[in-house]
Amino acid sequence: MPGHEQLIEVLLGGDPLAGEKALKDLLAAGDDGEEAFFSQPIEFSKSAQVRRRCLRYVASRPQSVAARLVDRMKNAGHFYDPAAFLFAGFEEDRDLIEALYSQISGDFPQGMPSDAMFSDYSPVFSRFAGWGHAGGSTTTLWHYVRKSGFAWEKLKTAAFRASCVATARIRAGDCWTIEQLITHELGEYSELEKIGNSPDTVISHNAIEGSELWGAANHEFVLWRRGEVADEILGQWSGHGHWRVRDFGAQVIASLGFRRTTTPVVEWLGRETVPRVRASLLHALERNETAHGADTLIEHFNRSDREGLPYLAKAAWRASDRGAAIAALKVIIASDNDSAGAEAMVSLARLGQSHAQLKPALDSGDNYRRLNAALAVAYLGDKSVLGRLTAMRNEAAGPFERVCLAAALAILGIPEGAQTLHRELAQAAGAREFDKRVDLFFMHRYLQTAVLDGLAAGGAQTSDLREAWRAEMEPLEPVPKPLAKPELLAKPEPAKDAVLPASRAAVSQIHVQGPRTASKAEALKVFISYSHSDEKMRMKLGQHLMPLVDEGLIRIWHDREIEAGADWDKEINQEIGGADIILLLVSASFLNSRYCRAELLRALEQRSAGKARPIPIILRACDWMSVFNRGDRNIQALPRDDRPVSGGKWPNQDAAFAVIAKELRGIIEKMRGKG
Repeated sequence: MPGHEQLIEVLLGGDPLAGEKALKDLLAAGDDGEEAFFSQPIEFSKSAQVRRRCLRYVASRPQSVAARLVDRMKNAGHFYDPAAFLFAGFEEDRDLIEALYSQISGDFPQGMPSDAMFSDYSPVFSRFAGWGHAGGSTTTLWHYVRKSGFAWEKLKTAAFRASCVATARIRAGDCWTIEQLITHELGEYSELEKIGNSPDTVISHNAIEGSELWGAANHEFVLWRRGEVADEILGQWSGHGHWRVRDFGAQVIASLGFRRTTTPVVEWLGRETVPRVRASLLHALERNETAHGADTLIEHFNRSDREGLPYLAKAAWRASDRGAAIAALKVIIASDNDSAGAEAMVSLARLGQSHAQLKPALDSGDNYRRLNAALAVAYLGDKSVLGRLTAMRNEAAGPFERVCLAAALAILGIPEGAQTLHRELAQAAGAREFDKRVDLFFMHRYLQTAVLDGLAAGGAQTSDLREAWRAEMEPLEPVPKPLAKPELLAKPEPAKDAVLPASRAAVSQIHVQGPRTASKAEALKVFISYSHSDEKMRMKLGQHLMPLVDEGLIRIWHDREIEAGADWDKEINQEIGGADIILLLVSASFLNSRYCRAELLRALEQRSAGKARPIPIILRACDWMSVFNRGDRNIQALPRDDRPVSGGKWPNQDAAFAVIAKELRGIIEKMRGKG
């Protein structure tokens, strides 16, 4: 096994396959690996993939790491200790939050800044960050910064960022604090005053600046990308009386980029009077990647003096009216907006159309224009430019440029093109200087698509590379999935009917090793598909289904049963393919998860083939009927009468799950009776 320092270097590097292996090896090193990890300065790039690995490391060693992090916050010595981010590796832990609260409250005796803060407030900044990532209540931070002009001036940004990450990751309903923070500024007499309710109002430096709003929307919220947050904003902020709240909410919706938000965004756009808010809503329509969104962008562009031009450039190719899309894109290319014109050439190429400016753009002095021209000719399949693109890649000034050119060459089908693209990606994502790294997660969606198209050009030989990089584009899990303890991996497989020891993560949740009173052949196989945002409700359902397991009527499988080192995609496909019953735990998060949607399609395929019975269980209110009750199918969901488990006027969730378990028992007994 390589030295610990070398493992850590690979863990924090850019290659997703090597990084995942380093994560497993570092965990296998146990306490020695942890000591090495925390004995050196902890630095993170903004790379989502590196953050994902570090959070999974924390989630796999929660108890020992928690003590280290709490102690580190106690002795935080600089402005923002990157270790504060690692608190996001824990579930919402009351003891951990209380330990952080003890530190923060010590900074504010009697609710006011301590004397130590006046000489050095930087440790408090780190503690605020740790509080937010741990999921602490955001109102606590508002309470502290609002009482003192000094605290507001020095810590308002820290409180805002911490509130955003807590809301984005785990506390979607805590929007009130953010509202207060972004609508107040420090007045002349060191008292907070409400910012004027006009977009033309001059906002002083004593308020949360607009760049901070954009930064939080474009980083904290997109990093976790949760459906609950979109629902909260569309329900609470889209009609808010203060323009600044609507503005920030629209920016967040744009960053989230959910397809299901198209209709409410279009409705909001129709009544919005503030141009800068409309711009963010138009951005949201581009980001949600639907024909409806693209159609709305074209219509708005044509009747509003070209408002939304930068967003239409990237999205028009998705429109249902191909002619209208081509006409709009040609107008954009002819405009004075070089960036949008360059992006429009890629969209036009996706529609199979070239443009007179395309070939000259390959020689442009603007590197962004050159890169987009390269992608456009690649999508057009023009192999006459292979030599030129190869020379451009070899002469590229930076890693981002090399990645885009490697993607173009791979799309054109050059030998080993996908492998070369992988190497360029790994090098760009693992640059020594963190601030110079290319993070695929934060690239424009259409550039992400081009990278995946390039990797796909390698066929079956590069499918592992394509899937590894595709995973880098997924948001972080609000509760990171821990890896199995490494010492369990080396043990021989138990006897067929043996009961394995439950891991710490399996306490109080479904962890089935096989029926206890009947052979596995007699038990129906139940596959559970769910969003990890709904993990606690999945665990609660499992408790209610345990009598069925104990009686040998069913055995249950879900993705928490996957052990470290296993091919998770293969295992999921194998289990869902062999299931008798597929429970689909439906919520907005489920409908917005790429993986859940894939499992849903597999479930419907199994139903059509007569191999399995999918049963939707509605956890939270959402548009589930459009999926399960339509012309070609009508699937009964539980609970009946459109009463979701949460918000369905049940006395509590246990009451709903008890009814569901009773219904499932009847279904299972009938299915077994047929045998």
